[in-house]
Amino acid sequence: MQSTTPESSKEEIVKLLSFVQQELPKLSLPKEIKEEMANEVKGAEIQVKKDQPDKKRIADKLKNATEALKESAQTVKEAVMIGNLLGKAIDWCGEQWIEWML
Repeated sequence: MQSTTPESSKEEIVKLLSFVQQELPKLSLPKEIKEEMANEVKGAEIQVKKDQPDKKRIADKLKNATEALKESAQTVKEAVMIGNLLGKAIDWCGEQWIEWML
């Protein structure tokens, strides 16, 4: 997966979010966590595709997905990978991922 930056194209972010959506069903997380994350990631993808994406709204949706992931008591390698991908998308929105995670 290519690294994303705030300068990454919308197409790169859509690909990243699509990849996350493909990987979610494979995670060994509770069904309700996966469903919540899928809803938030899909909402973020819809926002990214708009002519004038609202990056704050996108970041909020991705933060919600990340919070759902954190709520799961399981600490699995694949969940960390998905969390990192969501962080990359949040970075694209201009959010300061590290500060938010602390």
